[in-house]
Amino acid sequence: MVGSITAHAVAAAIIFSFFGMLRRAEVIALRHGDIKVFSDRIIITVQFSKTNPKPHEITLFARQDRLCPVKAWLAYCSISAISMNPSNKIIKATAQAFVVTGGKSLSYSFLNFTFKTLVDKVLQLNPKRFSIHSLRRSGATALHAVGIPDSVIKAMGRWKSLAFLKYLVISIDTIKSALSEIKA
Repeated sequence: MVGSITAHAVAAAIIFSFFGMLRRAEVIALRHGDIKVFSDRIIITVQFSKTNPKPHEITLFARQDRLCPVKAWLAYCSISAISMNPSNKIIKATAQAFVVTGGKSLSYSFLNFTFKTLVDKVLQLNPKRFSIHSLRRSGATALHAVGIPDSVIKAMGRWKSLAFLKYLVISIDTIKSALSEIKA
């Protein structure tokens, strides 16, 4: 079960990074007190970020699949609380949100290494082309692909400009579909 603490921490951090379009420093800096759980959503308070030095909230909504942020967080909490807090003391709000086996804080280098390993072994893609920051770009791309307006993506990703447009990965199918809509 000890290894599952790490697996659940990494899974929850990856899901938070994608759906919240979190920057790498934002996900690593999360504390337990920054995460409020509701049945239909999680509200994350990011204490600081590159573009906003003031605390601000990001809402991650529950989903009906394996990528549900609420389920991922609750699964991680149940395992980490049992395995790493056997005296059943309440975890302090200031404690780092994501910890791994042995109670160590989840570091960016470990999270990034694990993510690249998953990209290589599971997705069979070149891990040199990816990093945890790829999840931020992928979140924006996924929203754009389903027709979410740029202004909404900008707000959700906490960009001050439309700089995220340079991150978008437009598939050949999307281009083909767009071109087929042009009427002569």
